[in-house]
Order: sequence, then structure tokens, then C-alpha cells
Amino acid sequence: MMFKKLKPLLLIVLILTSLLYKINVKAAESKTLLIYDSYNEFGSGENRLNSLVREILNVGSGMDIINVNSFNKELLSQYQTVYILYNNPSKVSSDFSQSLLNFKGKIIWIGKNFVPALKNQKNVSYFPDFSEEAAISDGEQLNKPKVYLLIDEVYPIIDIQGFIDKINFLYDQGIPFICSVMPVYENQDFDAMKRFCDVLRYAQSKGGKIILHSSVITDPSVSGKVMQDKMGLAQSIYIKYGVYPLAIDVPDSFLYKEDYKNLVHSSSNIFIERDKDIGIIDFQKYSLQGFNNVINKQQVYSNYNYKPSQIVYNTAFSINADLDISTFKSQVENIINNGIYFNDPEYLDSDITLGGIDIKSKNDDVFLNDKLVNEKGNSSKISSNTKTEAVDISSENKSITKATIVICGLFLIIVLISVRIERRKFFK
Repeated sequence: MMFKKLKPLLLIVLILTSLLYKINVKAAESKTLLIYDSYNEFGSGENRLNSLVREILNVGSGMDIINVNSFNKELLSQYQTVYILYNNPSKVSSDFSQSLLNFKGKIIWIGKNFVPALKNQKNVSYFPDFSEEAAISDGEQLNKPKVYLLIDEVYPIIDIQGFIDKINFLYDQGIPFICSVMPVYENQDFDAMKRFCDVLRYAQSKGGKIILHSSVITDPSVSGKVMQDKMGLAQSIYIKYGVYPLAIDVPDSFLYKEDYKNLVHSSSNIFIERDKDIGIIDFQKYSLQGFNNVINKQQVYSNYNYKPSQIVYNTAFSINADLDISTFKSQVENIINNGIYFNDPEYLDSDITLGGIDIKSKNDDVFLNDKLVNEKGNSSKISSNTKTEAVDISSENKSITKATIVICGLFLIIVLISVRIERRKFFK
């Protein structure tokens, strides 16, 4: 009799416990650890740490980045995959070596100081030379990399007719494209701004997608909050004119600024440009969340022969918007003649929230705060479509753990009370 009364509560406890276990497993599976000794090889200007970080982000994983001097053996239990980047020769500690030998997840070692005892381990891949293929080894990247055509740095002062000619050329050739527009904060009501947005809407009507380029920073002390507010203002101005930026375009230096994290993760998809002035990257520990899609920008140069085999992760071939039409056509045709085909960004589902405004894109539909809109900015029916987002579940784990403990405590109290009642009934 007592078991029948307690059966529903017991079932709830089992369900919550099972849910907690599944969430913890999912969190562990998505974690990646990157251990490094220095950001570059001594005497070299190549920032290998930054290159590896960008490559790991491309396989859809966030990561914790730790300097080898901060390593402790308790760390490894939290991860399924570990990357090790040694740029310079040094002694590897016995504790570090033994921890790796005991680790059951995947290990990808890049560079120097490889531990010989790891050589025959099935879970270990070794790349003595730094390469872009390292991050996507052993089937890490499940899908073929996507390639996009990007018209870059589209300013309001652009030659309007020249820009229209580029759009018409791409549309007539059946080439899908993306426009990275520069943010505008002032003079939003000028006729020139209205004409500029008319052309951007025309690009949208021809299948072009719009993304928002970050502001050009001349003062390195500008905070992430100020930058995010400015880009949020620019986003709202474009939306007022029926232009819908669906992602952000930022330099890779933003990835390593703690106060820029909210801006960087305001978009589920991110286009990343290599910052030539990124400088030294050096920290004991730093964390980066993953994105739905990371697209690396590749600057197009005249007469450079790009080969499909060179593309190992999602890439946007970037052609500057102010090129004359003849050079623009030549550069596009040069890429295509080398056997590279452009993917349609229509299928690049996205979600971006800036300035309190949320824009989602699914297939060819754009939703402004969950309302379906067309290129002219007219609203229609409310959409029931939602997009699954990658979120930080650490707080949810804690909440579920606390709830489970509370319910288990209540369950125990009820059991004790029920036993007492049953005993009293028995001895009456």
C-alpha cells in the first residue's frame, strides 16, 4: 500500500536523475581542451595558437585554452578531446606525460616534444609540423566545408551604380553572394543613406544576404560594451530601412577580449577576418564558446590560383566592394575557373540579437522578433519556428542538481512519515 502511494514521487526522482545524467554527458562530449606552450615558434611571426583556435572553432566546438604551466592532472577528466600545441623545444614533465597516457579521450599533438610512449596509442594523432589539417583530423569535421562569395566593406559612400552592376552580374550568372555592410551611426535620415539602403534591399531581392561588419577600431581601449552598443545602433538603423543583417563580421582579435564576448556571441554564425595586428596571445587560462557556423574570410588577390584542396574549413572569399566591375568579374571568374563553387547562404540558418532586436533566418525566411518579414520590411504572420541554440548549461546543471537533492530529501521525509503512520495503524 505504501509503495503505491510513493510510486509517482519515485518516478519523478528517477526522471530528474536521468535528465541530469544526460545533460552532464552532453556537456562533457562538447568540451575541448587546448594546451599550449607559447603562441608562436621562437623567431617566427606566425601566430600558430590563433590559427589552431580558429580551426577548432570550425569543427563546431568551444574550448578551454590552458598554458602548459597551468596544467594539473585533474583537468583531463572534464574533456573528450585534447589538443596539445608545442611550438618550442622544452622538457615535458612526467606528470603531464602520465596524465595523457591515462586519458581515454582523443589526443591531437601538434609540434615539438611529442612523448614517445604515446606513439602506439590508438587515441593519439601526432603532427610534427603545424598544419591546418591537424584540427580536422580523424573525421572531426563531419561535413564538407562550405564556400561563400563575400562582397566586403560595403560603405554608404560606395559607387551605387557600380555596386548594382556587381549584383546584376552575380545574379545573372547564378552566383549566390553575401554583402558585409559597414555600420552607420549618424546621418541616418540623409537621402544618401536612403538610396544606399534601397540598393541593399535590391541585393536582398536578388538572393543576396547581408551581414554586419564590425566598426574599424582606431583606439584599442574601446570597450566591448561600447562596441556592442554601436553595432546594435547600426543594426536598428538598417532594420528601419528593411535591411536585415543576419550575422556579424569581426576580426579574430575580438575572440581573445573578455569584454567582447557578449558581442562576439550575439550571433550564432560568425565571419572571422585575420587581424594582422593581433599581437601576442598569452594567458594561463581562457574559455571560448562554440558557434553554429564559423566562416573564415579569405582575401582574394588578382591572379592567385585557389584550389579546392586548399579549402579545409568554411571559407568566404572576400572581394572588396570598391573594385571596378571589370576587376570584380575577373576575380570571381578566376575562382570559379579553378574548380571552386559557391554555396548558397540561403541555407545558412542564423540567429543574431543586437540592440534588443532578434533576427532569425531559416532557409529563405527572415524573422524579426519572431515575425516573418520580406525585403520591404512588412510584417506578416507570427512564426512558430524556433531555432535550437547552443547555450551554456552549467547553471542549468546546478539548478537540476539542487532540485534533485531537494526532491530526494522530500522523498526520504515522506517515506519516514509513511512508515510511522503504517506502524501506528498496525499497533492500534
